[in-house]
Amino acid sequence: MRSFYSLIAATKPIVLCCTLFMFAFACSDRPEAVDLSFPTQLKSSLGIAEPSQACKNQLQLSNKSLVFTKTNLLKDRFSLEKVLNQIIKTSTNDVKNNQLPGLREELILSMTESFGVQQQTNNLSNLQLPVDSRPSEASISIRDFLRDFKPVAVFNRHDLASDRGADCGEQRIVYSMNDNFTLIFEARIPNPKPNQRASGCLEVTRFWADLENRDLNNTQRADRLEKFFFKGVTRNGVRIQPVVRYQNYRGKFGQVRTNSVLGGPWQLREFRTAKKGGKAVFKVESVKDVPINELYGSSRDKPGGFEGDNRKLNNLRKEFKNNLINVQIDNLIQPELNGANKNQTITGFSVAFDPKFFEFQSTSGSDDVASTITADLEERIRDAIPNGVDLEPRHIVNRLNALTCIGCHQSGTVGEIAPGVNFPDSFFFTHVNDSGNLSPALKDVFLPERKLILESYICSEL
Repeated sequence: MRSFYSLIAATKPIVLCCTLFMFAFACSDRPEAVDLSFPTQLKSSLGIAEPSQACKNQLQLSNKSLVFTKTNLLKDRFSLEKVLNQIIKTSTNDVKNNQLPGLREELILSMTESFGVQQQTNNLSNLQLPVDSRPSEASISIRDFLRDFKPVAVFNRHDLASDRGADCGEQRIVYSMNDNFTLIFEARIPNPKPNQRASGCLEVTRFWADLENRDLNNTQRADRLEKFFFKGVTRNGVRIQPVVRYQNYRGKFGQVRTNSVLGGPWQLREFRTAKKGGKAVFKVESVKDVPINELYGSSRDKPGGFEGDNRKLNNLRKEFKNNLINVQIDNLIQPELNGANKNQTITGFSVAFDPKFFEFQSTSGSDDVASTITADLEERIRDAIPNGVDLEPRHIVNRLNALTCIGCHQSGTVGEIAPGVNFPDSFFFTHVNDSGNLSPALKDVFLPERKLILESYICSEL
């Protein structure tokens, strides 16, 4: 039987909903090697062989193998303090318990104080980019940060696993502060048996599948998840390391994302763990697959407050537009080229922009491709759509919007992505709220697709 990833790699993966997550940079100013084989968000079920009904009946998968949202059971088991402590302890070998409060404070401040910085440099383009000052986020006290962020969901994102088998996808913990500020820890976990490539991830996926056991109650499921995330598990002789570790949020592995409306419009930012003075910190990173919006515009357009080299920005704009037409259009029309159904249309298009095009924030109301794109670029898009593909430039523009953080999280503004197909709704700007309720987009589209991908992988390995 062909392996699951040999099937899925034949299609173009979607890159969706950036907080629900990556290119990598080292802790220094120089970027390290990046594995471009994995998508940053969601693999579509396009091209995946439908698992046999017998295998599906055997597995009987539901959302229990994809997400856990019992907030009363997550509260203590997944407290933010516990996660931060574990990141600190796994960043070095000689941390004493009495040092944790001070180190935890420095770790938190490295994130909150970054909201007061007004400029960041993309080291791949060497452009200094303006960043909004957000005093409300910057002034959150350590006490409030630890007290008010509550765990609301734990997600299995095996659908993000590397095609090459280098990792087993992401395991995510979502925290919410009164539905106004979310904090998401997105650990990309290494393959426990890398010599087996994608097959080495089987025990990770079976851990989640086993949560479907009807003999388990939710307390028992929460206990298992706590052990999996903080202590690691051994299954059938395969040791799976704890999810929450310093190294799983840095380099080519995971990231930490924020999504806040405290200090202005909804805005998303991205961080990775790093070292400063030998201590664990959160380092600001560019937001993946969020190009500088002005790259869609004319030579007169530049980010507000931009004081950099206009010639360098215009050269980057020319390169970006050529890449959009010559490379990304093919990624964006994959659903039509592959005869997708409605859900596959929603989850079947992608982009794979070079990180040198990325900026450091994605902001509601200001990162709208439709309001920036030039008429000549729209005409180039029209000319690039093959004959027989029933799409107009506005559908491509709306897909580009959907692939940004803002587009996915404020999905009601995306509009039609194909004739008669609209992008599904979030909870205005989040996909899981303080009570652990899931958005229509998750329940009706994304989770069913992830379930099919999980079934296909496990069945292909049996």
